[in-house]
Amino acid sequence: MKTKLLTALALAGCAIACWTACDTKADLPTEMPKYPVAAPISVATATSGGAQVTGTIDNEKRTVTFKFDQPGADITAITVHLEYKENVTPGKNAFTGDKTLDLTEDYKFTLNNNVEDVEYTIHAEVTVATLTPVTMVSATAGGKSGKVTLDNENHRIDIVFVPGTDLSAVTVSMIFDERATPGKDAFEEKTIDLTEDYNFVVNNGLEDLTYTIHAGFNAEALLSHELCSVVRVDGDADMVEGYDNMFMANLFDNKWMSAASAYDEIDYLHFGWTMDMGVTDRGNWFVFDITEPAALSAVKVWPYWPYDRNDPAVFSIYAWTGSGEPTAWSASETSWKKVLQADHSDLFRSNETCANPPQDKASEFVEAQYYCFVMEKNFYAAKEGDCDEWWYVRVNWCTMSELQVWVLQ
Repeated sequence: MKTKLLTALALAGCAIACWTACDTKADLPTEMPKYPVAAPISVATATSGGAQVTGTIDNEKRTVTFKFDQPGADITAITVHLEYKENVTPGKNAFTGDKTLDLTEDYKFTLNNNVEDVEYTIHAEVTVATLTPVTMVSATAGGKSGKVTLDNENHRIDIVFVPGTDLSAVTVSMIFDERATPGKDAFEEKTIDLTEDYNFVVNNGLEDLTYTIHAGFNAEALLSHELCSVVRVDGDADMVEGYDNMFMANLFDNKWMSAASAYDEIDYLHFGWTMDMGVTDRGNWFVFDITEPAALSAVKVWPYWPYDRNDPAVFSIYAWTGSGEPTAWSASETSWKKVLQADHSDLFRSNETCANPPQDKASEFVEAQYYCFVMEKNFYAAKEGDCDEWWYVRVNWCTMSELQVWVLQ
C-alpha cells in the first residue's frame, strides 16, 4: 500500500513539472530582435576622367559627397561604386558595384538598414582650389624689368615700372598651368601696348576667366628727415663740425629758409665744408644713409646762399651697390652707380627760387641704403666770371640748408 502511494505522488510531481515547463515555453519570443545598421554603406568611390575619389559618407544627413579637384572632371558621366554592409538590402534606385551616373543633379536611392527604409543622396562637385591658371608673369620695357603682382583670385596682373618707362611697348611673358587652357588674346610672350589695360581669357577647366593686365609707375614717397643721416667715409669732404655754423646734422633737420637771406629762420645753422684749393686727399662729396635700402627717385637741395657762392651748382648722386658699408667714392669705382645728375647754374642768384627749389629727378633706379652726393661745381666754379675774383679760392667750399630725398615705393 505504501509503495502504491509513493508511486502516485511521483507521477503527480512529474505532471506538475511538465505543466510548468510547457507554460514557460509558451511565454518565450518566437523571433530574435532586429537592430538597424548605423552605417549601411561600406564603400563609396567615384571615377571621372581617370581620376578616382573616395566619397564622404554622412550617415546623419544620409549623403555621399564626391569632390573632384581636377578641373575638367566630367560629372555628367561619373562611374560610382557602392558596397553595403551585412543585413543591408538595396531598395529603389540603389545598386551594388559600378554604375555610371549624371551627377549634375543629385542622385537619390533607398536602402533598408535591417529595420526600415532610408533614403541617401549622392552629390558631386568639382573644385579648383589647387589651380592657379596663370603661374608666372614677367615684364620688361626699355631694358627695365617691371615689378609684377599676380592675383589669380581677382584675375588681375599689375606691373609697376620706374617713372619714365615707355609703356607703349612692354614685353610680357606668361606661364599657364598645364591644366588651364589659354583663350582669346592669351599668349605666352608678346610685346603689347600697356598705356591702356589689356584683357585676355583663360579657362580653368570649369569656366572662362577674363584677366586684366594693368601697368603703371612706382609711387614716390618723401623720406622722413629722421631716416637720413650723413656718414663719414675715408676721403670725403673735410667737414669741420661747428665751423661757421656748419654741422652735419643740419643737412637733415627739416629746416630751410622761406626766402633768400632769411637766415634767422634757421638760426644761421647749415651744412657744408670748407677746403683749400689744391686739396688732393679729400673730395667735394659726402655719403648719406637712408636707413633701409630703397631706390632714390628725386632730391631737392635747399640753398643757404641764394644760388650763389658755395651752394652746389652742378652735382650728381651715386648709389652704393657693393656689400656692407661703402668705400670712398671715385668715378672709376664700379660699386658706385650714378643715378642722378643736376645742373642749377642757370639759377645763379635766383632769389625767388629759394622758396621753392626744383626737384631733381633720378635717371636710374637702384635700391641702396647709401648714396653719395658729389658736388662737381659750386657757383664760384660755375660762374667764376660773374663772381668777385677774391672768392675764387673757395671753389672747394659747399653750403646747403637741407637735402630732401624721395624714394620709390
